[in-house]
Amino acid sequence: MQKYFFSGLKLLSLLSLLLVVATGCRKSNATQSSKLAEKYGIENVDFNYLTSKSRLVYQDENQNLKSGIDVRMQKDSTIWLSARPMLGIEAMRMLVRRDSIFMIDKINKTYSAMNFEQLSARAGANLNFDRLQAILLGNMPIWDEATGIIRETEGENFVLKTQENDWEVLMRVSRSHRKLSFLEIMLPNTPNFMRVNYANFVDVDKYKIPHEIETDISFLQKGAVSTARFEIEHKKITLTNEQLTFPFSIPSGYKERVF
Repeated sequence: MQKYFFSGLKLLSLLSLLLVVATGCRKSNATQSSKLAEKYGIENVDFNYLTSKSRLVYQDENQNLKSGIDVRMQKDSTIWLSARPMLGIEAMRMLVRRDSIFMIDKINKTYSAMNFEQLSARAGANLNFDRLQAILLGNMPIWDEATGIIRETEGENFVLKTQENDWEVLMRVSRSHRKLSFLEIMLPNTPNFMRVNYANFVDVDKYKIPHEIETDISFLQKGAVSTARFEIEHKKITLTNEQLTFPFSIPSGYKERVF
């Protein structure tokens, strides 16, 4: 059981490193994302609050894990996740705010906390909440247009290409439903990359939202290449204007775990 939660911490660190590419010192926000999406013909999901009941499959070199997950989001503010891998019993809870990430391991009675500044220093990149939110929703991530964004036609899709610092970014967008269907972020001449496939677009209110997200990640750590894959299948997504709660507190007696 303990390996499950170690992989959760590993995954959190890994996703933070590779889901959000280096952005220099620029600030990003959802308004920028919406403007870029409109300019390049992508339909972004707009909402106040979101809930989902989903299934997560996580694989790396040593593990193959499955869990039910509940997700709650407040636009541009909070991402909350609860994992229930066995018999509906909550094993892990995560809270992501604009400046910090927190995780509770209820099996091993530990917690972890890190702000984005600390995580940025660890990753060597300026990490932020907005890009993470965009990628989880299948919205257009925010890129600095000063670096140049190239638009090309590719069959039933169009492709957007850009580069920030040493990272290369490719986004494939369906011309029929104007949604991001593929995202690749890679560091040339290294094994570091992330590839995200979005599929099974379902109408939720007036938006098409991907209900299947498959992510493959590769990175170099301590001289060895590590790989990970996770699949999220949303069983139900609800967009609402009703205020949600994001319960999170660290129980007395839990020990801090640094990752």
